[in-house]
Parts: sequence; structure tokens; C-alpha cells
Amino acid sequence: MKKYYLLSLVTASLIGATCIQCTSPKQKSGENTLPQKSELFATLPDCCPTPDGMAIAPNGDLILACPNFADITQPACLMRITKDGKITKWLDVPVLEETGWASPMGIAFNEEGDLFICDNQGWSGAEKAKNKGRVLCLKFDNGQLKETITVASGMEHPNGLRIRNGKLYVTQSSLSQIKDPSGLLVSGVYCFDMNDRDVAVTNTLEDKNLITTVITKNPEVQYGLLLATAPVSGRHFRGGCSVHHPNAGKILCYYARKERFS
Repeated sequence: MKKYYLLSLVTASLIGATCIQCTSPKQKSGENTLPQKSELFATLPDCCPTPDGMAIAPNGDLILACPNFADITQPACLMRITKDGKITKWLDVPVLEETGWASPMGIAFNEEGDLFICDNQGWSGAEKAKNKGRVLCLKFDNGQLKETITVASGMEHPNGLRIRNGKLYVTQSSLSQIKDPSGLLVSGVYCFDMNDRDVAVTNTLEDKNLITTVITKNPEVQYGLLLATAPVSGRHFRGGCSVHHPNAGKILCYYARKERFS
């Protein structure tokens, strides 16, 4: 029987609700209500068994990253969903020669239409992919891939990505080489310039692009930062962390809470 995979209209909202809960003036303290009701938006084909990050393309299409961890026989790809609901495979994400695969997660477009991708190689757990994560920049010409640039490499667990004022804000959900006396997991946020090339990341406090670290204090759910929304103001999120950076304003980072994962 042919398998189908579902994409929710509010996947992004649900991810936020999974990791944190937004507090609005109309919501009473202590209430745990979802921001909005989930509705079926699209049924994905077999080439996308594992949907992950999403971004709106310059032409208004929804681009979906598919690392396809659930079926490694399917190459990691990007799907395109048009405004009228048509779903097509856009392209296979360029693989890392050393591992033979790609693992696209967080994605974002800049104003020029370049697409930046967190290639989370280490998610596979394979020894050959350890600390081989990348941040890629894909450049296009009339919708066709023209050039693939490595912004940064050597990353342990690049996950979420956002763009603000020419800067890329990237979460690393695990920084195992940075030890806290508590023994709890350390994760962090990196900041790169969009024009950076071949930045070698060491996943240590020596990295000049590492702008903050966070400790996951729940001992039963040791997972780090997921998404970075940079910068925002005027909203309060429970269960996340807010980080001030002199060049970027406030950054909100979301991480796992035990009661949201079962």
C-alpha cells in the first residue's frame, strides 16, 4: 500500500507549541491552549517521508526541507508547494562527499533569493558524520541551482536558522564538547555573516561565531535549542530563552520541555 505523509497547515505553530507556549494578554495564566486549530494542509508523496524546516520563497511558494531520516533510501530534498496546493519535488540537496548524504533541517531565504540550509549531518548518528554539519548557501538562476557555497562546516548539530540584517542565526542543539559543572546538556546560537565562506567550527567556546550558550535543565529531556527567531520584541514565551546581542536585538530560542514530549 502506498504510504502518505501529512503536512499540517500550522506545523510551525505546533513546533512552537511543542517547545514553548506563547502567552497573550487574552490568555489566563496557567492555561495551555494551542495558538490555533490544526488543519490538514497537504499530503506529501513518498519522496518526503520526513518533512522538517519550511520557508517562503520569493515567489510566495512554500519550500519544505525533507531530510528523510525515516527512509534513508530517499535522497534528502526540497519540496515546493504552490499557492494553489500543487506539490512537486524541487531539487535534491547537495550531499557531503565524505558521507554521501545531506540532512537539511532549518532553511531560510534572503532578500536576493539565496537559500540557506542547516545540513545536520550528525543527526544520523553515524560515526563518519560526527561534527560534519554544514550551513549551506544555494544560489539560483531562473529557479535552477547555480552554485552551492559552504558558509560553515564542522558543526555538531545545526538545527534552526533565521536571517536578520545580513546575519545568519543558527542554533546548535548540542555542544557536547562544552561541559557544564552540572553535567547537563549545553546548546547554543551561532551568528554568521551571509557572505561568510568556509568558516571552520570547532563546537567549543573558542568559536568566535558562538554568541550564547544555554543549559537544558530538565534532566529527563536532554535536548537543546531548536529554533532561533531573531530578533523580536514585545512578546513573552515561557520555556525558552531570550538573548540580547548588541548587533541584533533580542533573540528568542526554543527548546524542549518534558511535558510536551511523550
